Amino acid sequence: MKKINIFGLLVALLCLAGCDYNEDNFGELSPTITDKVTAELAYDGSKYPAAGYFSDKTAVETAMNDFLKKKYTFCEAGSTAKVSDVLFGDVTPGFAAADAKYTLTDDDYVAMGTDAGQPGKYKNFDANMDIDAYLEAFCTTKYASMANGKVVSITYKFYASGAGTTTQVRSYKKEGGNWVPVQLQAYAADINYVMVGADTNYSLKDDDYVSMGTGAGEPGKFKNFDSSMNVDQYLATFCTTKYASSAVGSIVCVTYKYYAAGVTTDQFKYLKKMPATWTVIDFISDYRAMGTESGRPGRYDNFDANMDIDLYLTTFLKQKYPYTAAGKTAEVTYKYYASGVTSAPSRIYKYDGGVWTAFNPYADVVAVSAKIAEMAYDGKVWTLKRLLGGSTGYKLEPADYAELVAWVKKNKPEYASTNSPTEEFYFGAAAGTYNNINNNYNTWRNYYNIGGAYTGKSDGDMQVIMDTRIAEGIAVVILPKNIATPDPGISYVVTYAVYGGRATGNYSMNFMFNQDTNKYERVSDPVTAK
Repeated sequence: MKKINIFGLLVALLCLAGCDYNEDNFGELSPTITDKVTAELAYDGSKYPAAGYFSDKTAVETAMNDFLKKKYTFCEAGSTAKVSDVLFGDVTPGFAAADAKYTLTDDDYVAMGTDAGQPGKYKNFDANMDIDAYLEAFCTTKYASMANGKVVSITYKFYASGAGTTTQVRSYKKEGGNWVPVQLQAYAADINYVMVGADTNYSLKDDDYVSMGTGAGEPGKFKNFDSSMNVDQYLATFCTTKYASSAVGSIVCVTYKYYAAGVTTDQFKYLKKMPATWTVIDFISDYRAMGTESGRPGRYDNFDANMDIDLYLTTFLKQKYPYTAAGKTAEVTYKYYASGVTSAPSRIYKYDGGVWTAFNPYADVVAVSAKIAEMAYDGKVWTLKRLLGGSTGYKLEPADYAELVAWVKKNKPEYASTNSPTEEFYFGAAAGTYNNINNNYNTWRNYYNIGGAYTGKSDGDMQVIMDTRIAEGIAVVILPKNIATPDPGISYVVTYAVYGGRATGNYSMNFMFNQDTNKYERVSDPVTAK
Protein backbone atom coordinates (compact mmCIF):
# COMPACT_ATOMS: atom_id res chain seq x y z
CA MET A 1 0.00 0.00 0.00
CA LYS A 2 1.41 3.43 -1.02
CA LYS A 3 1.59 6.20 1.61
CA ILE A 4 1.82 9.90 0.67
CA ASN A 5 3.04 12.51 3.23
CA ILE A 6 0.61 15.31 2.46
CA PHE A 7 1.70 17.42 5.46
CA GLY A 8 5.38 17.45 4.41
CA LEU A 9 4.42 18.41 0.89
CA LEU A 10 2.33 21.31 2.09
CA VAL A 11 5.15 22.61 4.30
CA ALA A 12 7.59 22.49 1.38
CA LEU A 13 5.21 24.44 -0.83
CA LEU A 14 4.73 27.09 1.84
CA CYS A 15 8.48 27.52 2.21
CA LEU A 16 8.96 27.97 -1.52
CA ALA A 17 6.20 30.52 -1.63
CA GLY A 18 7.74 32.37 1.33
CA CYS A 19 11.15 32.63 -0.38
CA ASP A 20 9.65 34.10 -3.52
CA TYR A 21 7.69 36.62 -1.53
CA ASN A 22 10.71 37.80 0.52
CA GLU A 23 12.90 38.14 -2.54
CA ASP A 24 10.21 40.06 -4.39
CA ASN A 25 9.37 42.46 -1.58
CA PHE A 26 12.38 42.69 0.80
CA GLY A 27 15.41 42.07 -1.40
CA GLU A 28 17.24 45.14 -0.02
CA LEU A 29 17.40 43.55 3.41
CA SER A 30 19.41 40.55 2.21
CA PRO A 31 22.88 40.59 3.93
CA THR A 32 26.09 41.12 1.79
CA ILE A 33 28.34 38.09 1.89
CA THR A 34 31.94 39.03 2.76
CA ASP A 35 35.20 37.09 3.17
CA LYS A 36 38.44 37.78 4.97
CA VAL A 37 41.02 37.87 2.20
CA THR A 38 44.67 36.83 2.46
CA ALA A 39 45.96 37.39 -1.04
CA GLU A 40 49.24 37.35 -2.93
CA LEU A 41 49.10 38.74 -6.45
CA ALA A 42 51.04 40.78 -9.00
CA TYR A 43 50.27 44.41 -9.78
CA ASP A 44 48.79 45.02 -13.24
CA GLY A 45 50.56 48.39 -13.69
CA SER A 46 47.32 50.26 -14.36
CA LYS A 47 48.06 53.33 -12.23
CA TYR A 48 51.73 54.18 -12.82
CA PRO A 49 52.51 57.89 -13.22
CA ALA A 50 54.08 59.23 -16.43
CA ALA A 51 57.58 58.18 -15.32
CA GLY A 52 56.52 54.52 -15.37
CA TYR A 53 57.22 53.95 -11.67
CA PHE A 54 56.16 55.28 -8.29
CA SER A 55 58.40 57.68 -6.42
CA ASP A 56 56.47 58.18 -3.18
CA LYS A 57 54.57 55.81 -0.91
CA THR A 58 51.38 57.85 -0.86
CA ALA A 59 50.98 57.28 -4.59
CA VAL A 60 51.64 53.56 -4.07
CA GLU A 61 48.97 53.36 -1.39
CA THR A 62 46.40 55.18 -3.55
CA ALA A 63 47.06 52.96 -6.56
CA MET A 64 47.04 49.72 -4.55
CA ASN A 65 43.78 50.70 -2.81
CA ASP A 66 42.10 51.20 -6.19
CA PHE A 67 43.61 47.99 -7.59
CA LEU A 68 42.58 45.80 -4.64
CA LYS A 69 39.05 47.21 -4.34
CA LYS A 70 38.41 46.19 -7.92
CA LYS A 71 39.85 42.72 -7.29
CA TYR A 72 38.03 42.11 -4.02
CA THR A 73 34.67 43.88 -4.06
CA PHE A 74 33.46 42.30 -0.79
CA CYS A 75 36.00 41.58 1.94
CA GLU A 76 36.15 41.91 5.68
CA ALA A 77 38.21 44.22 7.82
CA GLY A 78 41.48 42.49 8.64
CA SER A 79 42.03 41.30 5.10
CA THR A 80 45.63 41.49 3.86
CA ALA A 81 47.36 41.40 0.50
CA LYS A 82 50.92 41.24 -0.79
CA VAL A 83 51.12 42.90 -4.19
CA SER A 84 54.32 42.11 -6.09
CA ASP A 85 55.91 43.70 -9.19
CA VAL A 86 55.33 47.24 -7.95
CA LEU A 87 57.95 49.41 -9.66
CA PHE A 88 59.33 52.01 -7.26
CA GLY A 89 62.15 54.51 -7.63
CA ASP A 90 64.40 54.81 -4.56
CA VAL A 91 66.07 58.20 -4.51
CA THR A 92 69.61 58.75 -3.25
CA PRO A 93 69.80 62.53 -2.80
CA GLY A 94 72.69 64.31 -4.46
CA PHE A 95 74.79 66.97 -2.79
CA ALA A 96 72.87 70.15 -2.07
CA ALA A 97 73.58 72.84 -4.67
CA ALA A 98 72.81 76.53 -4.54
CA ASP A 99 69.89 77.79 -6.60
CA ALA A 100 72.02 80.72 -7.72
CA LYS A 101 75.74 81.52 -7.73
CA TYR A 102 77.30 84.98 -7.92
CA THR A 103 80.80 86.45 -7.80
CA LEU A 104 81.09 89.96 -6.37
CA THR A 105 82.38 92.63 -8.75
CA ASP A 106 84.37 95.77 -7.91
CA ASP A 107 81.15 97.77 -8.15
CA ASP A 108 79.51 95.50 -5.57
CA TYR A 109 82.30 96.15 -3.05
CA VAL A 110 82.13 99.90 -3.71
CA ALA A 111 78.36 99.85 -3.08
CA MET A 112 79.11 98.46 0.41
CA GLY A 113 81.10 101.55 1.34
CA THR A 114 84.54 102.92 0.53
CA ASP A 115 85.58 104.28 3.91
CA ALA A 116 88.36 102.75 6.00
CA GLY A 117 87.20 99.33 7.26
CA GLN A 118 84.59 98.93 4.53
CA PRO A 119 84.76 96.44 1.59
CA GLY A 120 84.87 99.13 -1.11
CA LYS A 121 88.14 100.61 0.22
CA TYR A 122 90.26 97.80 -1.25
CA LYS A 123 87.48 95.84 -2.97
CA ASN A 124 87.70 92.84 -0.65
CA PHE A 125 86.81 91.66 2.84
CA ASP A 126 89.10 91.09 5.80
CA ALA A 127 88.89 89.65 9.32
CA ASN A 128 87.70 92.95 10.82
CA MET A 129 84.50 93.02 8.75
CA ASP A 130 81.17 91.34 9.46
CA ILE A 131 81.08 89.45 6.19
CA ASP A 132 77.72 87.78 6.86
CA ALA A 133 76.07 91.12 7.59
CA TYR A 134 77.36 92.62 4.34
CA LEU A 135 76.41 89.60 2.22
CA GLU A 136 72.98 89.17 3.82
CA ALA A 137 72.24 92.82 3.00
CA PHE A 138 73.57 92.27 -0.52
CA CYS A 139 71.26 89.27 -1.05
CA THR A 140 68.29 91.19 0.32
CA THR A 141 68.71 93.73 -2.46
CA LYS A 142 69.93 91.61 -5.36
CA TYR A 143 67.61 88.65 -4.77
CA ALA A 144 64.59 90.46 -3.37
CA SER A 145 62.15 88.48 -5.52
CA MET A 146 63.65 85.05 -4.80
CA ALA A 147 61.28 82.67 -3.00
CA ASN A 148 61.72 81.44 0.56
CA GLY A 149 63.78 78.27 0.79
CA LYS A 150 66.10 79.21 -2.05
CA VAL A 151 69.88 79.23 -1.54
CA VAL A 152 72.47 81.59 -3.02
CA SER A 153 76.26 81.09 -2.98
CA ILE A 154 78.41 84.24 -3.07
CA THR A 155 82.08 84.17 -4.10
CA TYR A 156 84.17 87.00 -2.70
CA LYS A 157 87.76 88.14 -2.15
CA PHE A 158 89.26 87.88 1.32
CA TYR A 159 92.51 89.50 2.41
CA ALA A 160 94.61 88.18 5.28
CA SER A 161 97.96 89.55 6.33
CA GLY A 162 100.72 87.20 5.30
CA ALA A 163 98.44 85.12 3.09
CA GLY A 164 97.40 87.77 0.59
CA THR A 165 94.05 87.78 -1.19
CA THR A 166 92.17 84.51 -1.63
CA THR A 167 88.79 83.56 -3.05
CA GLN A 168 86.15 82.27 -0.63
CA VAL A 169 82.48 81.24 -0.84
CA ARG A 170 79.58 81.63 1.57
CA SER A 171 75.98 80.49 1.11
CA TYR A 172 72.72 82.01 2.33
CA LYS A 173 69.16 80.71 2.47
CA LYS A 174 66.04 82.83 2.37
CA GLU A 175 63.80 82.13 5.36
CA GLY A 176 60.81 84.23 6.28
CA GLY A 177 61.98 87.01 4.00
CA ASN A 178 65.44 87.15 5.58
CA TRP A 179 68.74 85.69 4.40
CA VAL A 180 70.58 83.46 6.85
CA PRO A 181 73.95 81.65 6.54
CA VAL A 182 73.84 77.95 5.62
CA GLN A 183 76.52 75.33 5.07
CA LEU A 184 76.48 73.55 1.73
CA GLN A 185 78.63 70.43 1.64
CA ALA A 186 80.75 70.57 -1.48
CA TYR A 187 81.45 67.38 -3.39
CA ALA A 188 85.10 66.31 -3.24
CA ALA A 189 86.26 64.29 -6.26
CA ASP A 190 88.94 61.62 -5.84
CA ILE A 191 91.11 63.45 -8.37
CA ASN A 192 91.32 67.21 -8.81
CA TYR A 193 93.23 68.41 -11.85
CA VAL A 194 93.75 71.90 -13.26
CA MET A 195 94.60 71.78 -16.94
CA VAL A 196 97.93 73.31 -17.83
CA GLY A 197 98.08 75.84 -20.61
CA ALA A 198 99.40 79.26 -21.54
CA ASP A 199 97.64 82.34 -20.25
CA THR A 200 97.94 83.83 -23.73
CA ASN A 201 98.55 82.40 -27.20
CA TYR A 202 99.94 84.63 -29.92
CA SER A 203 101.04 84.07 -33.53
CA LEU A 204 103.61 86.51 -34.86
CA LYS A 205 102.43 88.72 -37.72
CA ASP A 206 104.48 90.23 -40.53
CA ASP A 207 104.62 93.56 -38.70
CA ASP A 208 106.03 91.81 -35.62
CA TYR A 209 108.93 90.37 -37.63
CA VAL A 210 109.55 93.75 -39.24
CA SER A 211 109.73 95.40 -35.81
CA MET A 212 112.60 93.02 -34.98
CA GLY A 213 114.70 94.41 -37.83
CA THR A 214 114.78 94.02 -41.61
CA GLY A 215 118.51 93.81 -42.19
CA ALA A 216 120.39 90.74 -43.31
CA GLY A 217 120.20 88.06 -40.62
CA GLU A 218 117.20 89.73 -38.95
CA PRO A 219 113.64 88.25 -38.75
CA GLY A 220 112.00 91.07 -40.72
CA LYS A 221 114.09 90.38 -43.83
CA PHE A 222 112.02 87.30 -44.79
CA LYS A 223 109.46 87.48 -41.96
CA ASN A 224 110.65 84.30 -40.28
CA PHE A 225 113.42 82.90 -38.13
CA ASP A 226 116.25 80.57 -39.09
CA SER A 227 119.15 78.79 -37.42
CA SER A 228 121.39 81.87 -37.54
CA MET A 229 119.08 83.83 -35.22
CA ASN A 230 118.72 83.76 -31.43
CA VAL A 231 115.00 82.97 -31.41
CA ASP A 232 114.76 82.93 -27.61
CA GLN A 233 116.23 86.40 -27.29
CA TYR A 234 114.01 87.90 -29.98
CA LEU A 235 110.87 86.43 -28.42
CA ALA A 236 111.84 87.52 -24.89
CA THR A 237 112.35 91.10 -26.12
CA PHE A 238 109.07 90.96 -28.04
CA CYS A 239 107.11 89.80 -24.99
CA THR A 240 108.75 92.43 -22.77
CA THR A 241 107.20 95.10 -24.95
CA LYS A 242 103.89 93.48 -25.92
CA TYR A 243 103.04 92.07 -22.49
CA ALA A 244 104.59 94.71 -20.27
CA SER A 245 101.60 94.78 -17.92
CA SER A 246 101.33 91.01 -17.47
CA ALA A 247 101.69 89.68 -13.93
CA VAL A 248 104.82 87.89 -12.86
CA GLY A 249 104.36 84.17 -13.54
CA SER A 250 102.22 84.69 -16.63
CA ILE A 251 102.89 82.29 -19.50
CA VAL A 252 102.64 83.16 -23.20
CA CYS A 253 102.81 80.72 -26.09
CA VAL A 254 104.25 82.40 -29.21
CA THR A 255 103.86 80.70 -32.57
CA TYR A 256 106.35 81.73 -35.25
CA LYS A 257 107.60 80.77 -38.71
CA TYR A 258 110.90 78.94 -38.95
CA TYR A 259 112.89 78.33 -42.16
CA ALA A 260 115.21 75.36 -42.58
CA ALA A 261 116.36 73.27 -45.56
CA GLY A 262 114.13 75.13 -47.96
CA VAL A 263 110.94 74.60 -45.90
CA THR A 264 109.08 77.06 -43.66
CA THR A 265 107.15 75.53 -40.74
CA ASP A 266 105.16 76.83 -37.80
CA GLN A 267 106.87 76.35 -34.45
CA PHE A 268 106.15 77.63 -30.98
CA LYS A 269 107.82 78.44 -27.69
CA TYR A 270 106.51 79.15 -24.19
CA LEU A 271 107.78 82.19 -22.32
CA LYS A 272 107.24 83.01 -18.65
CA LYS A 273 107.39 86.43 -17.07
CA MET A 274 110.02 86.64 -14.38
CA PRO A 275 110.43 89.65 -12.05
CA ALA A 276 112.82 91.37 -14.48
CA THR A 277 112.35 89.74 -17.88
CA TRP A 278 110.61 87.12 -20.02
CA THR A 279 112.30 83.72 -20.28
CA VAL A 280 111.74 80.75 -22.61
CA ILE A 281 110.72 77.72 -20.54
CA ASP A 282 110.18 74.00 -21.04
CA PHE A 283 106.43 73.67 -20.79
CA ILE A 284 103.91 71.03 -21.80
CA SER A 285 100.40 72.26 -22.48
CA ASP A 286 97.55 69.80 -21.94
CA TYR A 287 95.59 71.57 -24.65
CA ARG A 288 98.25 71.22 -27.36
CA ALA A 289 97.97 67.45 -27.32
CA MET A 290 94.31 67.91 -28.34
CA GLY A 291 95.28 69.56 -31.61
CA THR A 292 96.47 73.02 -32.62
CA GLU A 293 94.38 73.46 -35.76
CA SER A 294 91.64 76.06 -35.92
CA GLY A 295 88.72 74.91 -33.79
CA ARG A 296 90.88 72.68 -31.59
CA PRO A 297 91.75 73.37 -27.91
CA GLY A 298 95.48 73.65 -28.55
CA ARG A 299 95.00 76.59 -30.89
CA TYR A 300 94.57 79.03 -28.00
CA ASP A 301 94.98 76.73 -25.01
CA ASN A 302 91.28 76.87 -24.11
CA PHE A 303 87.85 75.54 -24.99
CA ASP A 304 84.91 77.39 -26.51
CA ALA A 305 81.25 76.75 -27.30
CA ASN A 306 82.04 75.06 -30.62
CA MET A 307 84.04 72.22 -29.02
CA ASP A 308 82.80 68.93 -27.57
CA ILE A 309 84.36 69.48 -24.14
CA ASP A 310 83.21 66.15 -22.67
CA LEU A 311 84.75 64.23 -25.57
CA TYR A 312 88.11 65.96 -25.15
CA LEU A 313 88.22 65.70 -21.36
CA THR A 314 87.14 62.06 -21.10
CA THR A 315 89.83 61.12 -23.65
CA PHE A 316 92.34 63.23 -21.73
CA LEU A 317 91.52 61.50 -18.41
CA LYS A 318 91.79 58.04 -19.97
CA GLN A 319 95.31 58.87 -21.17
CA LYS A 320 96.46 60.71 -18.05
CA TYR A 321 95.14 58.19 -15.51
CA PRO A 322 95.36 54.79 -17.26
CA TYR A 323 95.36 52.78 -14.03
CA THR A 324 92.45 54.41 -12.24
CA ALA A 325 90.16 52.11 -10.25
CA ALA A 326 86.51 51.78 -11.22
CA GLY A 327 84.25 54.14 -9.31
CA LYS A 328 86.82 56.93 -8.98
CA THR A 329 85.84 60.48 -9.89
CA ALA A 330 87.85 63.39 -11.26
CA GLU A 331 87.12 67.11 -11.31
CA VAL A 332 88.87 68.89 -14.17
CA THR A 333 89.23 72.66 -14.22
CA TYR A 334 89.84 74.11 -17.66
CA LYS A 335 89.95 77.44 -19.51
CA TYR A 336 86.84 78.48 -21.38
CA TYR A 337 86.60 81.43 -23.76
CA ALA A 338 83.34 83.21 -24.49
CA SER A 339 82.47 86.79 -25.50
CA GLY A 340 85.99 88.05 -25.00
CA VAL A 341 86.33 86.63 -21.48
CA THR A 342 88.29 83.56 -20.37
CA SER A 343 86.90 81.77 -17.28
CA ALA A 344 87.92 78.64 -15.39
CA PRO A 345 84.90 76.32 -14.96
CA SER A 346 85.17 72.67 -13.98
CA ARG A 347 83.47 69.40 -14.85
CA ILE A 348 83.28 66.13 -12.94
CA TYR A 349 83.68 62.68 -14.47
CA LYS A 350 83.35 59.14 -13.14
CA TYR A 351 85.28 56.06 -14.28
CA ASP A 352 83.41 52.74 -14.63
CA GLY A 353 86.51 50.65 -15.27
CA GLY A 354 86.44 51.19 -19.02
CA VAL A 355 85.44 54.76 -19.82
CA TRP A 356 85.10 58.13 -18.14
CA THR A 357 81.63 59.69 -18.31
CA ALA A 358 80.16 62.97 -17.15
CA PHE A 359 79.00 62.76 -13.52
CA ASN A 360 76.78 65.13 -11.57
CA PRO A 361 77.09 64.50 -7.81
CA TYR A 362 74.46 67.17 -7.15
CA ALA A 363 71.74 65.29 -9.02
CA ASP A 364 69.47 62.85 -7.21
CA VAL A 365 70.03 59.24 -8.30
CA VAL A 366 66.89 57.15 -8.84
CA ALA A 367 67.18 53.35 -8.71
CA VAL A 368 63.99 51.66 -9.96
CA SER A 369 63.23 48.16 -8.72
CA ALA A 370 60.25 45.83 -8.34
CA LYS A 371 58.92 45.79 -4.77
CA ILE A 372 56.20 44.11 -2.76
CA ALA A 373 53.48 46.28 -1.27
CA GLU A 374 52.08 44.80 1.96
CA MET A 375 48.48 46.08 2.29
CA ALA A 376 45.88 45.83 5.06
CA TYR A 377 42.12 46.45 4.84
CA ASP A 378 40.24 48.19 7.70
CA GLY A 379 36.76 47.69 6.28
CA LYS A 380 36.86 50.88 4.20
CA VAL A 381 40.27 51.35 2.60
CA TRP A 382 43.43 49.42 1.90
CA THR A 383 46.48 50.99 3.58
CA LEU A 384 50.16 50.43 2.90
CA LYS A 385 51.97 48.75 5.79
CA ARG A 386 55.36 48.12 4.22
CA LEU A 387 57.05 48.43 0.87
CA LEU A 388 59.66 45.70 0.65
CA GLY A 389 62.71 45.62 -1.59
CA GLY A 390 65.13 48.12 -3.16
CA SER A 391 68.08 49.95 -1.68
CA THR A 392 69.63 53.37 -1.14
CA GLY A 393 73.30 54.22 -0.95
CA TYR A 394 75.37 56.18 1.53
CA LYS A 395 79.09 56.92 1.35
CA LEU A 396 81.05 57.85 4.46
CA GLU A 397 82.20 61.48 4.37
CA PRO A 398 85.12 63.04 6.28
CA ALA A 399 82.70 64.11 9.04
CA ASP A 400 81.62 60.48 9.48
CA TYR A 401 85.15 59.22 10.10
CA ALA A 402 85.57 62.03 12.63
CA GLU A 403 82.30 60.97 14.27
CA LEU A 404 83.60 57.41 14.71
CA VAL A 405 86.80 58.74 16.32
CA ALA A 406 84.78 60.91 18.70
CA TRP A 407 82.54 57.96 19.67
CA VAL A 408 85.55 55.78 20.49
CA LYS A 409 87.21 58.49 22.59
CA LYS A 410 84.01 58.75 24.61
CA ASN A 411 83.02 55.08 24.83
CA LYS A 412 86.21 53.07 24.19
CA PRO A 413 89.06 55.46 25.12
CA GLU A 414 91.55 52.62 25.47
CA TYR A 415 91.42 52.22 21.67
CA ALA A 416 92.24 55.87 20.89
CA SER A 417 95.43 56.26 18.86
CA THR A 418 98.56 56.98 20.87
CA ASN A 419 100.09 58.82 17.90
CA SER A 420 97.29 60.86 16.34
CA PRO A 421 94.26 62.63 17.86
CA THR A 422 92.29 61.94 14.69
CA GLU A 423 92.61 58.14 14.71
CA GLU A 424 91.34 55.19 16.72
CA PHE A 425 91.65 51.42 16.53
CA TYR A 426 88.32 50.06 17.73
CA PHE A 427 86.58 50.71 14.42
CA GLY A 428 89.87 51.69 12.78
CA ALA A 429 88.70 55.15 11.74
CA ALA A 430 91.31 57.65 10.57
CA ALA A 431 89.85 61.14 10.11
CA GLY A 432 91.54 64.32 8.94
CA THR A 433 94.26 63.52 6.43
CA TYR A 434 93.27 59.94 5.55
CA ASN A 435 89.48 59.61 5.94
CA ASN A 436 89.46 55.82 5.83
CA ILE A 437 89.28 52.67 7.97
CA ASN A 438 92.72 51.39 8.95
CA ASN A 439 92.75 47.59 8.66
CA ASN A 440 96.48 47.10 9.14
CA TYR A 441 96.62 43.73 10.91
CA ASN A 442 99.98 44.25 12.61
CA THR A 443 99.09 47.69 13.93
CA TRP A 444 95.96 46.30 15.61
CA ARG A 445 97.77 43.23 16.95
CA ASN A 446 100.98 44.90 18.12
CA TYR A 447 99.72 48.18 19.57
CA TYR A 448 95.99 47.88 20.36
CA ASN A 449 95.61 44.29 21.54
CA ILE A 450 93.39 45.34 24.44
CA GLY A 451 92.91 42.48 26.89
CA GLY A 452 94.78 40.11 24.58
CA ALA A 453 91.76 39.90 22.26
CA TYR A 454 93.98 39.52 19.18
CA THR A 455 96.60 37.18 20.60
CA GLY A 456 97.05 34.17 18.32
CA LYS A 457 94.62 35.51 15.74
CA SER A 458 95.41 34.92 12.08
CA ASP A 459 95.00 37.63 9.44
CA GLY A 460 91.70 36.03 8.49
CA ASP A 461 90.52 36.11 12.10
CA MET A 462 91.57 39.75 12.34
CA GLN A 463 89.61 40.64 9.20
CA VAL A 464 86.44 39.12 10.64
CA ILE A 465 86.89 41.21 13.79
CA MET A 466 87.55 44.35 11.76
CA ASP A 467 84.49 43.80 9.55
CA THR A 468 82.33 43.24 12.63
CA ARG A 469 83.68 46.40 14.28
CA ILE A 470 83.09 48.75 11.34
CA ALA A 471 79.64 47.22 10.86
CA GLU A 472 78.94 48.10 14.49
CA GLY A 473 80.17 51.66 13.90
CA ILE A 474 77.97 52.09 10.86
CA ALA A 475 74.90 50.62 12.57
CA VAL A 476 75.32 52.40 15.90
CA VAL A 477 76.96 55.70 14.96
CA ILE A 478 76.73 56.56 11.27
CA LEU A 479 73.26 55.50 10.08
CA PRO A 480 71.32 56.81 13.12
CA LYS A 481 73.09 60.15 12.72
CA ASN A 482 72.43 60.50 9.00
CA ILE A 483 69.06 58.81 8.39
CA ALA A 484 66.27 60.96 9.80
CA THR A 485 63.45 58.49 9.10
CA PRO A 486 64.56 54.84 8.80
CA ASP A 487 62.73 52.73 6.23
CA PRO A 488 62.47 49.07 7.27
CA GLY A 489 61.59 48.05 3.75
CA ILE A 490 64.86 48.94 2.05
CA SER A 491 68.52 48.03 2.24
CA TYR A 492 71.07 50.72 3.10
CA VAL A 493 74.23 50.17 1.05
CA VAL A 494 77.04 51.89 2.96
CA THR A 495 80.38 52.50 1.26
CA TYR A 496 83.60 53.28 3.11
CA ALA A 497 87.31 53.50 2.33
CA VAL A 498 89.75 50.91 3.71
CA TYR A 499 93.51 51.01 4.10
CA GLY A 500 95.31 47.67 4.36
CA GLY A 501 93.55 44.49 5.43
CA ARG A 502 92.26 42.30 2.61
CA ALA A 503 93.14 45.14 0.16
CA THR A 504 93.15 48.92 0.12
CA GLY A 505 90.06 50.31 -1.63
CA ASN A 506 86.37 51.11 -1.25
CA TYR A 507 84.00 48.52 0.22
CA SER A 508 80.24 48.31 0.78
CA MET A 509 78.02 46.54 3.32
CA ASN A 510 74.22 46.31 3.38
CA PHE A 511 72.13 47.18 6.42
CA MET A 512 68.41 47.06 7.19
CA PHE A 513 66.42 48.75 9.92
CA ASN A 514 64.67 46.38 12.34
CA GLN A 515 61.45 47.97 13.59
CA ASP A 516 61.14 45.54 16.48
CA THR A 517 64.55 46.37 17.96
CA ASN A 518 64.68 49.92 16.57
CA LYS A 519 68.23 49.21 15.40
CA TYR A 520 70.15 48.80 12.14
CA GLU A 521 71.46 45.32 11.35
CA ARG A 522 74.11 44.19 8.90
CA VAL A 523 72.68 41.86 6.25
CA SER A 524 75.72 41.29 4.02
CA ASP A 525 79.49 40.89 4.21
CA PRO A 526 81.77 43.57 2.74
CA VAL A 527 82.18 43.57 -1.03
CA THR A 528 84.30 45.75 -3.30
CA ALA A 529 82.27 48.88 -4.03
CA LYS A 530 81.15 49.44 -7.61
